[in-house]
Amino acid sequence: MKTILSTIIIGFLFIANSFGQKEFTVNVSNDSILLGNYFQVTFTLKNISASNFNPPNFKDYDIVSGPNQSMSSSFINGEMSQTNSYSYLLQPKDIGTYYIEPADVETEEGILETAPIEINVFPNPDNIKQEIPNKRDTFDPFEGFDNFDLFEFPSRIKEKPKKKRRVYKI
Repeated sequence: MKTILSTIIIGFLFIANSFGQKEFTVNVSNDSILLGNYFQVTFTLKNISASNFNPPNFKDYDIVSGPNQSMSSSFINGEMSQTNSYSYLLQPKDIGTYYIEPADVETEEGILETAPIEINVFPNPDNIKQEIPNKRDTFDPFEGFDNFDLFEFPSRIKEKPKKKRRVYKI
């Protein structure tokens, strides 16, 4: 009975996975950067069973970090989705216009490729340091709610006064 039930559940998960939208995309944190800084490039596979991820040749960049891989799965309202991401921190070697060439993966349907992305690198005579924007999808329950005056927070918790001890000499 357990074997039949587990087979049904596994089969249902594979069927649910096949209905999800399939994507292979690439995103960069900045497409314009000052020399001496770095940016993040992320290749994302959504609902794709793939093998042999082939990153592009990063010949115009120094790889600061990567490949960093993350995986996530969710099952919401009867629909399963899976996401695999490969990210790199790259630092351009020189000023100019460069491209992140397509990455590719082998899937059951064939080989998929990402689109190339243009990166503009500008001189940085003042050695300005740029921060990488945080593009994580995080849930913030207080997003858009900045009126905390509605809540009464005590300005200071009142402590009970300490009892004074009297010492009697006998």
